Amino acid sequence: MLTALIFCAATGVNVDTITDTLSAPIAESAAIGVKAKQWQQQKAIEHSEQQQALAELYWTEFQIAKLERQVTEQQQQIATLTDELNNIDAIAQQLEPSLEVWYAELERLVAADMPFLTEERQRRLRFFRQSLDNADIPQAERFRRLMEVIQIEVDQGYGSVVANHPIQLQGQNIQVTSFRLGRLLWLAQSQDGSVNAYFDTAFGGWKTLDPRYASAIKDAIAISKNQQRAELLALPLPHKGEQ
Repeated sequence: MLTALIFCAATGVNVDTITDTLSAPIAESAAIGVKAKQWQQQKAIEHSEQQQALAELYWTEFQIAKLERQVTEQQQQIATLTDELNNIDAIAQQLEPSLEVWYAELERLVAADMPFLTEERQRRLRFFRQSLDNADIPQAERFRRLMEVIQIEVDQGYGSVVANHPIQLQGQNIQVTSFRLGRLLWLAQSQDGSVNAYFDTAFGGWKTLDPRYASAIKDAIAISKNQQRAELLALPLPHKGEQ
């Protein structure tokens, strides 16, 4: 600064003029530096935005590819379901006569079987018959109802059942306690034990049983009612036509 003052004194140049002359380039340089910094910041922002846009583009492409795979898989599933539906229609056409055959077989079975729970079993058959005659019921539901009837009939072929009811024996109406072992045998005994009988499916009715089985029948009834501990019993297994 002292040199500048000496120079100004020697030349007669105004100090302010020199200061202004020197300050202008400095200010311009500072402005250029600010602009350069702003430009760098702007470029950094643009670069960041470009990176973000590029990432979004990659993500979008990934999602599009994923959706395309899903669409392809769904189209394959639709094609598979269409084939299955066509097969179901074919099966349904084949199933309808089979259901009729099964109904006829169940009807024959109930009619020829021991007459236990007759009203209940006939009611199930009527309900299934109505299902076959109702065009609004799908074949799948008809088949489900058929399986239900069959399962119940199968279940009734197992276990033991004790019940009190009247029977017709030699033209007389007799009150008895009966013991049914599935579909294997159906025995009955009067309260005083004087009447013992078995149901003959071939005959379609009750027949008198030898009195020697009275004790075994009484024990079987008690065991089935949990009134006596289980033990082996010599129960009769009547053959068709046995008297």
